[in-house]
Amino acid sequence: MKKLLINIAIFYILLAGVELHAQSVVFYSDFSNSSLWQSASAVTTIKTLSTSYGTVEYLDLTICPESTKTYNSVSKTGYIDFSAGSSTISTSNAYIKLPALTFSNGGVFTVVYGSGSTGKTLQLQEWTGSSWSNGSYAAVTNTKSSLWYTQSWTISGSGSKIFRLVLASSTHMYVPSIVVTANQSSISVDNNIIDFGSKRLSQEFATNSIVVTGNSLSSGIAVNADDPFQVNNTSTGSFYASATLPATGGVLYAKFKPSTAGSYLDSIVLSSSNVDNVKVYVKGVALPLSSNDSIISFSIDGYSGKINQTTKVITIDVPSSVSLPITTTPVVTLSDSAKLTTSGNLSFDAGTPTSVTVAAEDGTTQTYSVVLVKTATGVSLETVSPLTVSASRQAIVIDAPSDCLYAIYGITGSCITSGKAMRGKTQITISGGMYIVRINSKSYKVIIP
Repeated sequence: MKKLLINIAIFYILLAGVELHAQSVVFYSDFSNSSLWQSASAVTTIKTLSTSYGTVEYLDLTICPESTKTYNSVSKTGYIDFSAGSSTISTSNAYIKLPALTFSNGGVFTVVYGSGSTGKTLQLQEWTGSSWSNGSYAAVTNTKSSLWYTQSWTISGSGSKIFRLVLASSTHMYVPSIVVTANQSSISVDNNIIDFGSKRLSQEFATNSIVVTGNSLSSGIAVNADDPFQVNNTSTGSFYASATLPATGGVLYAKFKPSTAGSYLDSIVLSSSNVDNVKVYVKGVALPLSSNDSIISFSIDGYSGKINQTTKVITIDVPSSVSLPITTTPVVTLSDSAKLTTSGNLSFDAGTPTSVTVAAEDGTTQTYSVVLVKTATGVSLETVSPLTVSASRQAIVIDAPSDCLYAIYGITGSCITSGKAMRGKTQITISGGMYIVRINSKSYKVIIP
């Protein structure tokens, strides 16, 4: 036989069960080789063709690879001639039986047919396991002998199915094409990357979402995530390591809930029966807890304090007319993420430090001492003639009639510096705050602005 000019499309196979997944015909059988496709011209002769795609069985078919039929000016070369049949389908009717086809969610069986006369009929049948059934597959009949017809039957359900085409009328019926397609099952997403960004462990990451679409799925969509990523099919309530979406899809919500600092990269896996898994890549950065534990500003009753971040001393000047102690809730500005562990009303008095403690996210703490000074800033608290101790910006000034020894103490009582003041004015540079200056067994309180 000469080479077939046009192939007859029959079925698509992936496995031994001829599993259909794509909406396209990818297997074409070559009928030009008579040693493979033998004509079964007698009703008692059943032929089989074993291929890597499965076994095709047929009865009373004439294989016509070179012949051409033209109906309504449409020519088709290469066809199967169903030779004998009867309206009462029996074991002698001409037929072709396809290998078992596996469907994930239904499909379509399509046949092109024609005849030299009207009233010819083909019947699609499905094997029930014990008998052949017409089911809901309506018989097709050509009403005009001059036309090629196309008939499609909808296949429903999933699993392995065996079909055959049977001639359900007297001879002849010509079939140049048999095409079986399966509904294309797949899972798709509108975005396959979710970036949660970076935040500290103490902060809550925003919930992200993607739109999931299920195409011709036979079961729901299972969603699985690995810690610290979690999922849910709603935006509220608890989030979990797994969730389920309907077969048609929906909105999937995702959370990033790390318990330790670090950079995380993983994937959320979406799966369903008979389709490839889909991965949505997720990433996020969990920053360590903050160590910030500073007081930025501090005031009570409208009086602002001067903060020495080195000594952690807050000095507040109040007029001499103010009654002490002052019991109030201070107004405090803290560094980012810090919190006061000392809260509510506190008592503040002159000469008696009040402790205020600040805690950082990482658990470290810092305690500040708040001291009230009942005087005007920059004015000597005590002047003893002829020796004078006064304050200027960032300095203590000793004006002595003769050389003398001095010692300067902080409010905690520790000596900060000491030395010898020469006759006249001696300026000792020192940061702002309240100090006690001891000269010749006398004490002087000084506030440095």
